Amino acid sequence: MRKSKDNKSNTATTIVSSTSDKTPIEIALQIDEDGMTTLSKLYDFLEINPSNYSRWCRKNIINNPFANEGYDYISFRHHEENPSLGGRPKTDYKLTSDFAKQLCMTVRNERGKQARDYFIACEQGLKVATTKLQARNDDIQVLAQNVNTLVQKIDRVFNSLESRIATLEDNNTAQKALPKKRYTYWSSKMFTKYQALADYFEISYKELYKNLYRELENRYPDVEVNQIVDDYCYENHLETCYPLDAIEHNRRVRILFEQLVDNLLEKYNLATPKENFVVSTIFDTKN
Repeated sequence: MRKSKDNKSNTATTIVSSTSDKTPIEIALQIDEDGMTTLSKLYDFLEINPSNYSRWCRKNIINNPFANEGYDYISFRHHEENPSLGGRPKTDYKLTSDFAKQLCMTVRNERGKQARDYFIACEQGLKVATTKLQARNDDIQVLAQNVNTLVQKIDRVFNSLESRIATLEDNNTAQKALPKKRYTYWSSKMFTKYQALADYFEISYKELYKNLYRELENRYPDVEVNQIVDDYCYENHLETCYPLDAIEHNRRVRILFEQLVDNLLEKYNLATPKENFVVSTIFDTKN
């Protein structure tokens, strides 16, 4: 007896709405774990007249020019009796999932139409999914371009910051390396003498100081100007300093250095009257 339209409708709903890991049509066709079903199960699902079983088998399976035995189907026999065949064993067929689906679409009844509608719906769903995926890919490409642009901007900002930081560090190092010159009484007094020697030899102050340091070390072998500078920087937590500040800080070397300068002034008749170095004090009174 054929099933009612209500049952057909329910089965169609089952084909479309199943949530198993198998597809809805595979569940309806009772596809097993090996990806196979039987002709009997397919025949029941398609609701074809049982009396046409043998003829339908010959037409759609045995004589099907597009079906290959051993690949699309395998024949076997049921040991249970088949009343319609007078108690003889029934010949059945193992069908692959793909072959069973193809047979579904060839049947010209309500079940066949449901199968065809199902596959059409699958195709339409695939088109929609493909369109959405393409749109998403386009969005991802735009996002990737925006991210790339942002990364480039960030790189430029970081490069600019690194350059500014390097400049600030250089300026800071320069400030630490060359502290502001201290003008003490001794340095002010000695400057007049340096000026006289530089004018006489017509050389720069830098060249004059260089020669004075060399002459100091020649006269006093135990005096090493570079070591005196290093000691002064270490004691005062400086990266570098003026050599004259280091010399002034070392009492013995300061005296020897001043004697050297005075000797040169006397040797070349450049000595300045001592009274020029007299400095007013708080003890001086006005008449």
